[in-house]
Amino acid sequence: MAVNVFAGARRVALTIAVVATIITIILLVMYKPYAPIRYGVRTPYGPFERTEESCPDEGSTHYFSVTTSKGKGSNVSVCFFPMEFEDGKRLIPYKVDEKGMIWGASRYTPEVTDYQSKMEKRFKLSPSDEQDIAKESSRLYRQKMMEGLGCLAIGLLLFSGVVWVIGWIVRGFLGIPQGMDSRDTMSADN
Repeated sequence: MAVNVFAGARRVALTIAVVATIITIILLVMYKPYAPIRYGVRTPYGPFERTEESCPDEGSTHYFSVTTSKGKGSNVSVCFFPMEFEDGKRLIPYKVDEKGMIWGASRYTPEVTDYQSKMEKRFKLSPSDEQDIAKESSRLYRQKMMEGLGCLAIGLLLFSGVVWVIGWIVRGFLGIPQGMDSRDTMSADN
């Protein structure tokens, strides 16, 4: 029984293509998008307000993740906006004392870090925010699915092209006509 290297190479190439396709589809199905959502807080222990405004340089952004009641994930960024104090400094307001005086500190101080952690624990998603996250998650999932399938198609086309070129080169060196697996046969073995 003669060994047909070309038939073996075709089987190996087909196996690689099938395995790559299966792995890509599994990864795409398992993908869980985290929809970004942005809030701002302007006063100590004030409300979380949805915003598209970027955080100013003197502000402080705190990042964390939440999950909706339906299991959709979201990356939350909260901008703690600075406030101008009497001495002209722009600081993050983090406390109101019993006299009603607002306390502020620069963004990387322990007071601001502690305040941000406390605010994160108070955070709750509104029903409308949950709906927005669900819509954005679905959009991100579809986008990733289309990108992944597009990359898979391009990858498989490039791979089949490389396999064809290698076969063409090897057949040329061995003097085997295209479409045949040896010089003495008239048709390709599969």
